[in-house]
Amino acid sequence: MKDALQGDCTRYAPGIEIISVRVTKPTIPESIRRNFEQMEVVIAIEKLEAEKSANMSKILMKQQEIENQILSKEAEANKLKLTPHFLELKFIESIAADKKLSFEEKRGCM
Repeated sequence: MKDALQGDCTRYAPGIEIISVRVTKPTIPESIRRNFEQMEVVIAIEKLEAEKSANMSKILMKQQEIENQILSKEAEANKLKLTPHFLELKFIESIAADKKLSFEEKRGCM
C-alpha cells in the first residue's frame, strides 16, 4: 500500500515522501453490529431449517420408493399366483364358507 501511495505522490506531487502507512479498523456502531449478528443468527436458523426439510424430503422419497417396490413385488407375486388351480381352490373355499348354501330342492309355496 505504501508503494502505491508513493507512486501516486511521485507522479502527481513530486517531493512528497511516504514514510509509513497505518490502517486502522473502523469503529462500527453498536446498533449496526447487533443487527448484523442477529441477521447471522437468522441466516443460520434458516439454513438449518432448509437442511432439515431437505433431509425429510429425502426420507419421504426413500419411503415412497420402498412402498412402490413392495407394491410391484406384490403385483408380481399375485400374477404368478393367478393360475387355474388357484382360482379353482378359491372357488371351492368360497362355496365352503357360504353358510346359506342349501343342496335341497325348493318346494312350492304352500
